[in-house]
Amino acid sequence: MPQPFAGVRVIDLSDRLSGAFAARLFGDLGAEVVLAEPPGGHPLRHEPPFLDDEPGPERSVLHAYANWNKRSLVVPDEAALRALLADADVVITTRSPVSTLPLAAALDALPATAVHLSVTAHGLDGPLAAVPGNNLTASARTGWAYINGYVDEPPLQMPARQSGYVGGVAGFVAAAAALSERDRTGRGGLVDVSELEAFALTCHPWGIAAIFQARGWTPGPGGGRRRGMPGPLYEAADGLINFGFGDWHNWTQGMDLFGLRELGSDERLIPDRGRHSQDMAPVVAGVARSVHTMPRWPLFHALAALRCISGCVQDMADLLADPQLAARDFFVETEIAGRRVRASGAPAKLSPAPWTLARPAPPLDEAAGQLPSP
Repeated sequence: MPQPFAGVRVIDLSDRLSGAFAARLFGDLGAEVVLAEPPGGHPLRHEPPFLDDEPGPERSVLHAYANWNKRSLVVPDEAALRALLADADVVITTRSPVSTLPLAAALDALPATAVHLSVTAHGLDGPLAAVPGNNLTASARTGWAYINGYVDEPPLQMPARQSGYVGGVAGFVAAAAALSERDRTGRGGLVDVSELEAFALTCHPWGIAAIFQARGWTPGPGGGRRRGMPGPLYEAADGLINFGFGDWHNWTQGMDLFGLRELGSDERLIPDRGRHSQDMAPVVAGVARSVHTMPRWPLFHALAALRCISGCVQDMADLLADPQLAARDFFVETEIAGRRVRASGAPAKLSPAPWTLARPAPPLDEAAGQLPSP
């Protein structure tokens, strides 16, 4: 089966995760991706986690993951970079060309049909264009850290590097659309993606809307938890679970599962609309007592059948045992420095990662280097 980006040549000039991940997605779907590295190597080579906690340019698991399906090439100077860009279909950068003069000059070599994908923390224009950013600043600027934190705790950030992954996916989709337009019109162009904007639109539009509307959160009944803050995590028999009581459409039947029939028949709590305006303290206390002896997943499925929202807090053991992920070969195995390592994969065949700072090499053979099934 032909892959959608077969025949497309992508030059990855990224120096952060978002661009590297966007380039990897092109490679997963058939493009030839060249990772143009400076003599010291791509910055992700120096990012943890490392195999056996021993740093080294060939031991970063993050680099191995983000730079799969690429051919590594050391680019020592502007002349070499200009030559590399001369026949590119897509070039990916993650810093402002204006602030990096050799890069700006080299980009002049791009053909008019090329798509230039720029993925930066805040975009190429606007008051934050020159301001550095990362996962923590994205979580703070979008309101995620405030809305999903607790009143008496420090600000939260999304799990490590999520803004990079989200920005990378957004960049890949936008560049793919630009390629489609290029095929129709014969013209390339610049695609300017802001990690901050991708993060806001993808993860928490209601949170960012609240900030722009200058609307604060008011204390709920009892004054302990503010509106928009998560409820407590409940200890089930085999782990943690949470409940979205405000979205339970079959309240009586849901409470019956916990043996709380009196609460289930409370006329003030049965209607979906306005339930959270009632005093939920008896519900929280009753569910906390009952759920202690219940396994999470049977409870989750029983509540789902009743259209009562809940969520199991999963760790890596849960994910590794998940039948849906297993059926889709989500986890793959590869080898790092002679060790077999399991990692999350993608909905595509993966070829070996460039563990070393490679010399110029021919494109990867179509049948070469396919990873074994886990």
